[in-house]
Amino acid sequence: MKFGRSGAVRVLTALLLVFSLGLCGCSQNDNSSDDNKQNTASSTEESKVFIERKDAGEPSAPEESISFKEACEMLDKMSMKETYLPQSMKDYKKLYFGTIDYVSEKYYSVYPYIEAANKKIFVGTNCLVSCDGSDILKKTWIGDYAEVTSSADTDKSLEELYPGAKVTPNEILTVLAEHEKSLSLEHDISKYIFEVADKLVDIDGKKCYKIMPKIEFMDGIRICQSFYGTVDGSNEIWQADISQNGKYKKLV
Repeated sequence: MKFGRSGAVRVLTALLLVFSLGLCGCSQNDNSSDDNKQNTASSTEESKVFIERKDAGEPSAPEESISFKEACEMLDKMSMKETYLPQSMKDYKKLYFGTIDYVSEKYYSVYPYIEAANKKIFVGTNCLVSCDGSDILKKTWIGDYAEVTSSADTDKSLEELYPGAKVTPNEILTVLAEHEKSLSLEHDISKYIFEVADKLVDIDGKKCYKIMPKIEFMDGIRICQSFYGTVDGSNEIWQADISQNGKYKKLV
């Protein structure tokens, strides 16, 4: 795989980093709890525009492009960690969001998702696969795009990442979707993109997945208050109680 446009992407990344640094609230590898606050973007939400993630229909691309199916097969070979996924990219369906121009090149725009409670639950981040098959980009937490260079061969197994877990991250995301009303989300669950931290955390003596919802806007990402899902098969969902320092409340 070639990465001939890396210089242009790095320049855009640097410019957007200066503009958008305040939009990022934490790191995927930061397993510290967000006990007492919700991470929000610097500008008011009312001034922002949601990205509506809808299937764009039959994929289209210039002549001599790779097919959308081939683009998805390329994605399936990419590192789950680099694309902010808690499981292999192969474990997700792919939403065709359209064919777009980026750095004067054509890309398939793709969102990984699972289906639960009759809804699409988006996971990870938006990915761009060049129509000529030369490179893959991911949308970062500051709203720009960076190259995906690591293959799935570098990923750890679920057993290594989440030792002792009796349910997978996707199964816990399904529990969230099935109990959406208990979560008191500000928006419909399908408007979020979820990430799962790559280490288990301890909540009230229970090992849990840390689940981070993100809202995607045209000009950045808002990272919202995390949920915690037990990994022992009890499928409990917890969240920090912002009214009590260091305390958690059980939602499900």
